[in-house]
Amino acid sequence: MKFLSPMNAGSRGLVNNRKAGQIAVFAFLLFFLVVPVFAQDATLVGTVTDPSGAAVSSATITITNIDTGVSRTLATSSDGQYVAPGLINGHYTVKVAMSGFKAAEQSGITLQVGDRSRVDFKLQVGSAQEQVTVEANAIAVQSDSGEVSNVT
Repeated sequence: MKFLSPMNAGSRGLVNNRKAGQIAVFAFLLFFLVVPVFAQDATLVGTVTDPSGAAVSSATITITNIDTGVSRTLATSSDGQYVAPGLINGHYTVKVAMSGFKAAEQSGITLQVGDRSRVDFKLQVGSAQEQVTVEANAIAVQSDSGEVSNVT
């Protein structure tokens, strides 16, 4: 049988309490400091159609952040849709190009935390050298989600 002196009787409990406290602090920092970093993005979605309303597949979409100059290029799916997740907050221009159609562009798009903004294009028949530009200065309405955001 092992006897503990009164000086050492509670030291094991103090060590366990200290470790539990360190774990709690680490969990707090992880949840409130690291996790929000990953939630600082927005998403652009849209559909590209021709003048008759038919989907335009494989159209090239170029999304440019005006503030940073960084661009992302993607193609529309077989049903003419595109999704660009993980965009940082800022001001954007979206261009679409497809052979046999005039290039189109929408600028003045502002994305905030958690936005899911829709930018649709209805391409006009013509050469790719011609371009249609649309200025988007209206307040963005998030119609793809029922979420309510309190970001101002």
